[in-house]
Amino acid sequence: MGRLDQEGEAQYTSMEEEKAMASNETEIRHRGIRAMPFIIGNEMFEKLGTWGTSGNLVVYFTTVFNIKHVSAAILMNVFNGTTFISPLIGGFLADAYFGRYKTLGFASIASLV
Repeated sequence: MGRLDQEGEAQYTSMEEEKAMASNETEIRHRGIRAMPFIIGNEMFEKLGTWGTSGNLVVYFTTVFNIKHVSAAILMNVFNGTTFISPLIGGFLADAYFGRYKTLGFASIASLV
């Protein structure tokens, strides 16, 4: 790469000079996201729990509450639709107001209850 000297003419530098100039600049350290495996595990088990519950919930609606099969299926579709829409709402709340970890913690506790 070249740079301009005081007269406006290009000066060419060697790779060693470029590395020396780059090392003088502020170094950005990427430490990684330590919480990411826990977030992925949490979401994975939450989805497994949701899908495991949905099949049993139809049977529960039809036997205990004596709801017709069509109405039970409609309730399950509403439940699943709410489950799939809630990350969009949570993402908006996390970005706009609360932050990602507070929102994820609250949503995890609410899902557990």
